[in-house]
Order: sequence, then structure tokens, then C-alpha cells
Amino acid sequence: MAKCSICNARKGKRPCELFPDVVCSSCCGEKRDAQCIGCEYCSEERREYDRLERCSYNELANSDHLTPMAQLIEETIQDYDGETGKALKDHNVIEIIEKAIDHFWFNDSDTLPENLVGVGSLKMIRNIVNENLHENSSELLRVLSAIRWNVLKRTNGNRNYIESTAQYFQ
Repeated sequence: MAKCSICNARKGKRPCELFPDVVCSSCCGEKRDAQCIGCEYCSEERREYDRLERCSYNELANSDHLTPMAQLIEETIQDYDGETGKALKDHNVIEIIEKAIDHFWFNDSDTLPENLVGVGSLKMIRNIVNENLHENSSELLRVLSAIRWNVLKRTNGNRNYIESTAQYFQ
């Protein structure tokens, strides 16, 4: 086995475009930079969405303030699903909600991945939040997290969540 081309001390197992030959995992992590984006060993920061504060079901269902906020977001997703010929799946909704959290809570840039199935829905959510929901970001985060949690609880990998909430918006 070849030695790491950086430290020459450990076994090099990872091919690297920045250095000749192979590098060890320690040097890979230490020398990582912007050129490494897209490398299979360079994963993006993982956000722990499950640990974010969310509204309880009772709080969301019984609040004159939070319920309309959740309904407006869910209705937007339903509208987009209809526009796309019922193409969304529950995992797309989770991705849409996570991207909305990234935007409104983590202040990620407005750049949206083109491969996001619900990119139109996310744009619609951004618009309705900006136009209609002049809420503080912590309340919006709690509602988005509650919707995400609800999708995770109801999904079977297909459209369980989408179909179960559709009855409220027909």
C-alpha cells in the first residue's frame, strides 16, 4: 500500500486531485479547501433538522397565530403539486421544507439547486412568507420544523403526507 503523498507517515487510500498519488484520511481532512467541493470525501455540513425547535401538534392546531401560517405553507405545497401534475413525493416536500429552513433560519443564499424537484414550490413559499407572513424567524422555524416532522411521521416513501393533507385544501 502506498504512503500518503503529503505526510509520508500513514497509508494513503484516498485519490486526490490536489496532490499526486493518494492521501491518508487525516491529511485529506486537514488540507481540504474550496477545490474539494464535489469530492466524495468532502461532504457538506450536515444540519440536524430533527434537533430544531418545533411547534407541538396541540400548539399548532390550537393557535390562532401559528395555524394560518402552517396552512398557508402547506397550501402552497399542495398548489405546486397540482401544477406539476401530482409529481411531488413526500421526500420532495421534506427537501423543500429543509431548503426553506436553510433560507429563512440559516440565511443561506438565494441560489437554488436546479435539480430540486420542488424549486418552484420553494420560490412560492419564499414569496408568501415575504408578502404575508411578517413573522419573527423563530416562529417560522418552529412551524416549518413541525411541518417537516409531520411529513416524516406520515411518509411511506410515496405520497402519504401529500395525499393526507390534500383533503384540507380542495
